[in-house]
Amino acid sequence: MLILLLPNQVRTMVPEHRATVLGLLTGVAAIVALVVPLIAGALSDRCASPMGRRKPYILWGSIINVVGLGLMCAAYYGTKPVPIGAAKNAFVAIAQSPGLILYFFAYIVVQFGNNVATSAYSGFIPDLVEPHQRGIASGYMALMTQFGTLFGAIACGVLLGWLPESVKYGVIGLVLLVVMAITVKFVQEAPLKVKPPKIEWGPYVKSLWISPRAFPDFA
Repeated sequence: MLILLLPNQVRTMVPEHRATVLGLLTGVAAIVALVVPLIAGALSDRCASPMGRRKPYILWGSIINVVGLGLMCAAYYGTKPVPIGAAKNAFVAIAQSPGLILYFFAYIVVQFGNNVATSAYSGFIPDLVEPHQRGIASGYMALMTQFGTLFGAIACGVLLGWLPESVKYGVIGLVLLVVMAITVKFVQEAPLKVKPPKIEWGPYVKSLWISPRAFPDFA
């Protein structure tokens, strides 16, 4: 999405201010990606679902992600391109285009769902992998993440480049749902036997500060 879909679609919708609009879009979504894992990860730590701690967040995060993809697709096809010269800057262009506003909202939904799912998914390594194997497990996860990015770019740009944008969205959504189903079905995650106390947000937020003086290695 970041490499091909977003730049191409923003260029179509806002040809004159495409660079600024793309920067605003990815910047706002990056704030979501910064905050959501801290919340979803902490909540999944305390989840006592019979499915396990991580699977409910992977399941619903993926579903939200796919819903956001559908909204993005609808917004893209429902947005009339902003004519060159019709807006003096990117902010005016966005304000004049309800479809573009929906596109922004839909991409935030995608980022929200994606980060709910991936923050919980990242917990599988410390949950399920023996301490002496966590380094290599993290390496494999990083390797496959980069492989996914590479294959996604090739798939959208080379294999699907001549097809409508709706097909690309459909392929992304289908892949997400399939691998989510495989994960939920086959990962052996033991549920918590005792439900932890509810998170106290004040102390939790304070705990996010790690003193670089007390923990220089972490800094």
